[in-house]
Formats: sequence, C-alpha cells, structure tokens
Amino acid sequence: MESLIDRLSIGIVIADKQGQLLFTNQTIKEMTGYTEDDIKTMEDWYKKAYPDQEYRKKAKKYFQYDIENNIQDRTYKITTAAGDYKYFNFRYSQLDDEKIIFEIIDISHRLQQKHELENKEHNQLIYAVIDDITESKKQELELKEVKERLELAVSGGNIGIWDWNAVNNTVHFNENWARMLGYEHFELENNLNTWLNLVHPDDKEQALKDLENHLEGKTEKYYNEHRLKTKSGSWKWIRDIGKVTERDEAGNAIRIVGVHIDIDQEKRAAEEIEYLSNHDELTGLYNRRFLNEELKRLQNSRKYPISIIVGDINKLKDINDNYGHSMGDRYIKLTAEAIKSSLRAEDIVARIGGDEFVVILPDTNCNTAEEVTERILDRIEEVNKNEELPEPLSAALGYEATDCNSENHGVKNIRKCYDKADKKMYEQKFVNRCRC
Repeated sequence: MESLIDRLSIGIVIADKQGQLLFTNQTIKEMTGYTEDDIKTMEDWYKKAYPDQEYRKKAKKYFQYDIENNIQDRTYKITTAAGDYKYFNFRYSQLDDEKIIFEIIDISHRLQQKHELENKEHNQLIYAVIDDITESKKQELELKEVKERLELAVSGGNIGIWDWNAVNNTVHFNENWARMLGYEHFELENNLNTWLNLVHPDDKEQALKDLENHLEGKTEKYYNEHRLKTKSGSWKWIRDIGKVTERDEAGNAIRIVGVHIDIDQEKRAAEEIEYLSNHDELTGLYNRRFLNEELKRLQNSRKYPISIIVGDINKLKDINDNYGHSMGDRYIKLTAEAIKSSLRAEDIVARIGGDEFVVILPDTNCNTAEEVTERILDRIEEVNKNEELPEPLSAALGYEATDCNSENHGVKNIRKCYDKADKKMYEQKFVNRCRC
C-alpha cells in the first residue's frame, strides 16, 4: 500500500492526536523538500512551514477550528526547505478515533495560471462561459476570437475543445481533445456520436440528462464528469463543461461550445484516498472509521434482524513479545482471512484494533449468527492444520442479534446489540465455542 501511496500526485500525511507524524508519503517530501528527520511532529511542521510567528499562530488557530467544526478544506501558504513559497490545499479527515489523515495538493501552479488567465480574461474561456451576443455578425466575430484565444490558452495542456452545431449535428473536436484519448485528430468523425460512443455506459444517462437540461435553458451551463474510452480500451475521467452560444428565435440551441478537462489522476487519487481512509492497511478489511459510519447507517436500516459478531485474537501480545511483531501480523492476517472467507458478499467485517474484529450480518437472526460464528472457528482450526505456527491460532467470539430471544427481541438499537456481542466475546475469552 505504501508504494501505491508514494505514487500519488498528492501528499499524504497521517498524524495521531498527540501531533506525532506516523506516515508521510514520498510526494509530500518532494513537494516541500523536508525529510522525515526534518519534520517528526506537527509542531516541527508549523515551525518549518510557517516561520513567520504571526502566520504560524493563524495557521494553528485555523487548523484547530477546522478540526473542531469538521471543516475539511483550507489553503495555506507554506515555506519550503529551499526557502520559497508554495500554496497547498489541505483536506482533513479522521482515519479512526486516534488518527487524522491529511491530503495535500500543491495548487501553486494552478493559482498562477488562474491569475494569468484572469488578467487575459481567459477564465471565462476555460469554462466556456461565453456572453450571449444578439447581433449575428458580431456573434460570429467574437466567437471566432474566443475560440482562437481559447485554443491558445489550452494548447499543450490537458484541455480539449469541442464546438457543436446542433442544426446539422456536426462537432469539431480539436487536436487536444483527440490526443487525451490516444487518437489522432483525423481518426475522429465530426459528429455527436463520436462522443456518445465513447462515454461509459454507466455515465451516459446522466451526461445526456445534464446536456439536455442546459439545451432547454434549465441550467446556466452544461457540467458533467464522466468516463471516456481511450483508444487503448481503458477508461479516462473527463470533466465536461459547455454553454449554448447561439439560439434561434424559438429559443432552440443552435451552437454549443465547451471543453473537456482530463481529471483522471485527480479521480483515481481520490479513490485511493477514499480506500485508505476506510480500510485497515495490514488486512485490507474495513477500519474503525468505516464501521462507525456503517453502524450509524444501520440504525435506520430495514435489513433487520441484524447480527453482530465481535472477535478477539487470544494471546496476541504474547505472540508479539515472544516471536516478534511480524509474526503477530501474520496471526492477524490469518484471522482476517478466516473470518472473511466465512461470510457472504453483503456481510461487513472490520478490524477495529490490534487484535479485535467486528462482523455485521444484515438480514440475519440469532441462529444464523451462531452458525456463522461456528464456521469462523472451524476455519481457524483449518488454519492451524495448514499453517506452520509457533503456537495455535485461537480467537474468542461473541455474537448478538436483534431477535436473539424474547428478552432482547425489541432491541433495535444497533449499538446495544454491538455492546452485548462485545460483552459475550469477553465472557468467551477462554472458551472454545460461544453460545447464545
């Protein structure tokens, strides 16, 4: 996972509540010039990145305010190891109860480009926001000028231009539009079907709906993010923005001009960050953060009865002390595999601590929960038969369901169900099988 994170185009930092930096990826080191030895704590970061005391105080104040008020996005000017300035966009989220993950994007170049474009009035061009022009001749002249300036602005970049004549259904795609999908310009036919045939089937309906809404005058501009099929057969995320520049007397759209912006890396980085924030790095299972959100969601779920299994690896501390943490990690992974292989696709399993696991079984009563618990324990016994381990792997499991018996049949609070399963797990800590 770390090698994957190191290849991201954005910086990743994980810190604990005490301000210790637990992880920094290679990108953030390249962005700032600071090494792990330079910055080991949040306080080190404040001193290095914000050498001006007044600005440092403000940065600390804003950060504390953002964390307390769940504000997840803010831009700061930071000082790099080389002594120059950069503008970073920080996004925060809780990785679990003890850790915060920072996603850091260097937007210095973007801000510089924006400033240049604003000075040249190109900002309105990039978003294809072209003022309506009432006189036809004047419109053609201005549209021609706009297109020429836009071509100049985006040449060599990751922005493609399209110009659609809705009357005869011809579309002009510029060379950038073709190149970002791996095509030569001459390989594309100049009609709307060229685009439609490349849109991902799952994205096509919404893209057409957004386009139709704009053509009918329901929106100020057309905006949609969708995947397009490249010449190699892979899918690339595109941000598609356009605007009607000409209508007939009846109000029907005649001409629409727009841009395609390549956002594939941005999307994939977001997906990887989303995975990281919801999964345990060692086992690939869901983590505590995801489990807590899922428990909240299930409060109002109709998938009752719901069962919960809480598991804990026996004597993991002794394994770590006697054979090292790498062996302890092996026990954790084997337990995770035993649990996961015992479940259905719709079941949820999370690792919420060093040796603790939680399973959520939707639409599952007490009897079925008992069967699943027995199946997990059987799988653990199979692990002991098939793996060479210094000591047998064992786990204590406790389960509870919202309909386990007449006493708790009315328990719809999923948290209470979880607490009871947890209590049973501790009661079964030294028992081979748990019962209702």
